[in-house]
Amino acid sequence: MVATLELRSVMSSTYTAETAKKLILGGDAPNGMHVTGNLNLSGSKRLRRLPDDLTCASLDISDCDALTELPRGLRCQYLNAQNSRLTTLPADLSVKFRLD
Repeated sequence: MVATLELRSVMSSTYTAETAKKLILGGDAPNGMHVTGNLNLSGSKRLRRLPDDLTCASLDISDCDALTELPRGLRCQYLNAQNSRLTTLPADLSVKFRLD
């Protein structure tokens, strides 16, 4: 029974890139999101924050003027933050392939 509950918890935190984008831009994204595919938020003027412990293959936050910091525990293969207003990078940021 415990294993079933743990599996449901893991499964419920996995989202398609399209669903994750809607939740994030709507301000309803839970911490610990796992996103399948490439999360493209580029040019999103209303993006102010990302959920803590976000995991995705690729994250594009280029030209997101209102986003000034990345969340704790962000993990991705590729991060594009060109033309963003990021002021610092979190110490636990994990980008395995490329950071632009």
